[in-house]
Amino acid sequence: MDNIIRNAMEDSFEAINLCKTNTSKYAPFYHNTNENLSRLFYNFSIKNKNVLSVLGSSDQVFSCLYYGAKEVDSFDVNRLTIYYYYLRKWLLKENIEYPNEDNINILENNKNLYALIQNLKIDENNINENKARLFWLNFLYRTPGKLTKNLFFKTVSARSQVPYKYALDIVYDKIPNKDIIFYNMDILKNFKIDKKYDIIILSNILEYAFNTEDFEIVRENLDRLLNPGGEAICSYIINEQDSKRHSVEEKVITRNNLSIREFNDEYKDIFNNYVQVGYAYTKRK
Repeated sequence: MDNIIRNAMEDSFEAINLCKTNTSKYAPFYHNTNENLSRLFYNFSIKNKNVLSVLGSSDQVFSCLYYGAKEVDSFDVNRLTIYYYYLRKWLLKENIEYPNEDNINILENNKNLYALIQNLKIDENNINENKARLFWLNFLYRTPGKLTKNLFFKTVSARSQVPYKYALDIVYDKIPNKDIIFYNMDILKNFKIDKKYDIIILSNILEYAFNTEDFEIVRENLDRLLNPGGEAICSYIINEQDSKRHSVEEKVITRNNLSIREFNDEYKDIFNNYVQVGYAYTKRK
């Protein structure tokens, strides 16, 4: 228990340093997805599937649960995202849609949020969720409200569309009453776990791979982590115009056991730009 408390407090002080001085071993993270997840999830089936999803803003994880995934594990290179997941889970319990333009500054209302978290009843067996409560209580107590925005990269993404927007209670009811499995790992590096998945959500991940070596590592990880017939779901959002880079990515990743499936689907965002929904790498059966 002492180690649990120590880890939670160490991470909390790292988040405080990030907000106050912009010096931390952790980076800011995203308020919400920059994708239209409603359209993305239309292109594959997730019901009763075992899923590994990037954690990030948690929108992908909650969308997987909403659509009936059997089990959802998560990963992220930034450990602060696991604490954000639990914050969003608690707000879902209160039927609070977060984040949106009306409550984007909810962390600035430290006293109200502090009281909500302090009064939570959490199963003592949920170690990570109890760590998250310690993290947020310390963070909110010690961080001036206006500085809390420095936890995030920017304001709410205008492109964001989630399928559970009007079904917060349904999503909360589908969250298992146990800790979510979280791997503090990078899919662009060796990602060795003794488990296989039907679906892997790689929203905004491969955009950070820029050379053949990166793509080779991703290929090996996907080949090892996916069940035969399983799919890794990818997006174009950050580098959607970089066709040369995408061509190299496709050539390297499909060299052995993986094939590509382009989603013949696009949507018009609020800026009237047409955005490609995404694509998938499928492991051959």
